[in-house]
Amino acid sequence: MEQEGEHKVQQTDYSGLKEIQKRLQNYMFLWGTTKKWKESYQNWMGSQMHVLADDDIEKIVSEYKINLNKAKKYFKSTPETEFLSNIAESQIMSLQAFDK
Repeated sequence: MEQEGEHKVQQTDYSGLKEIQKRLQNYMFLWGTTKKWKESYQNWMGSQMHVLADDDIEKIVSEYKINLNKAKKYFKSTPETEFLSNIAESQIMSLQAFDK
């Protein structure tokens, strides 16, 4: 912005940038959480049982569940992203059911 003023060019209005950044952050949060979940899930399913640490897995699964619930609240009006969070949530629930 300072450079625009120095060159006597009309300054760009960035007032909506914070809102866009906030909205994109929610998508990044959903995609990042889903990606981490998928990688962890594949790792757990491909590992031998004696290698896995129950407490660590339980903690990680709880974090993913909390994060996905937050994402579901934000994306409840967006069918595509709600579908994605529902898939990950169903995988979490099936893993938790397997644990019991």
